[in-house]
Amino acid sequence: MNYNLQMRLPLSVIALLFSLNGSAQLDSVSVHPLLKQHISTLASDEFGGREPGTKGEELARNYIIKEFKAIGLSPKGENGFLQPFNFTKSLQVGPKSKLIVGTTPLSAGHAFYPLPYSANAAAKGQGIKVGYGINAPKLGHNDYTSDFLRGIDLKGKIFIIDAATPDKDGPHSKFAEFADLRSRIDTAIKYGAAGVLFYTSDKEMKEPTLNAKMRITPCAIPVLYMVRAESAILNGTAPVQMDMVAEIIKEEATGNNVMGYLDNKAATTIVIGAHYDHLGHGGDESLYRGEPAVHNGADDNASGVAGVIELARYIKEKGPKNNNYLFMAFSGEKGLIGFRTFHQKIYH
Repeated sequence: MNYNLQMRLPLSVIALLFSLNGSAQLDSVSVHPLLKQHISTLASDEFGGREPGTKGEELARNYIIKEFKAIGLSPKGENGFLQPFNFTKSLQVGPKSKLIVGTTPLSAGHAFYPLPYSANAAAKGQGIKVGYGINAPKLGHNDYTSDFLRGIDLKGKIFIIDAATPDKDGPHSKFAEFADLRSRIDTAIKYGAAGVLFYTSDKEMKEPTLNAKMRITPCAIPVLYMVRAESAILNGTAPVQMDMVAEIIKEEATGNNVMGYLDNKAATTIVIGAHYDHLGHGGDESLYRGEPAVHNGADDNASGVAGVIELARYIKEKGPKNNNYLFMAFSGEKGLIGFRTFHQKIYH
């Protein structure tokens, strides 16, 4: 039967959040041997942290498919048990990226880099400091109506924005609702910005990154970030001539959800799932900042996938027959890419 037609039946969705206690040991007698086997295999160094689009993800999905087959589930993906999806694996600073402040050229990828909100585009002209670039009506704060900017025609200028907040309170700032970078970019565009250069001298602020895992639709202008160590070049309030080019090179890849089906000829289908991918060897999403190393992800979320597999076994052998069951192992957990793919193909 056609996948889309059948899966438009009413769905009850169970989100499995299985995880082992941080202090639990896999050799504990309280851990079922099959759960231990699944977790130990998926979280092994051989699987390399199961980053989407890598050999480790392939090994993990092949293991899950093997278990689904052994249980007696039917394939329910678009390619056997697999439901593929495309995603942006990495973003790199392109060689055309450029930033000249006054007469000083800066090094792309070191002194500055494009942000993922940026278009591949260029802007040249006068750079104007617009404070924090925040318009927060509820707080009675608008950087664009400051005395400093009164009477200045901002249209077509490059806006220089401090990426911190007025109260320097980071994610706990009272301005947080208005201070995410995309909101400030959109506000800048409304005020006529031809380009945006973020910077900050706030040593407590975490600097933004060129992160491919953020689900972002680029804007229509170039957006660069100057690293904190270079921010002294922007001292003073006088306008400065600027020449900027943003180029981001995308590396595209394919990930896969794994889908096994238990058809009881019922009117409703219950979906039971957990994500099987993890962080690979680290990167921007990891708190670890040493040399690249395997992030095994036993509790994020090998334990959840182990639970899905063993629930499938139990329901197949002893479970109620008044529902169909779709057992899923999602990939692309960051940004919910795998789940969004599934959801869109069900409801659209």
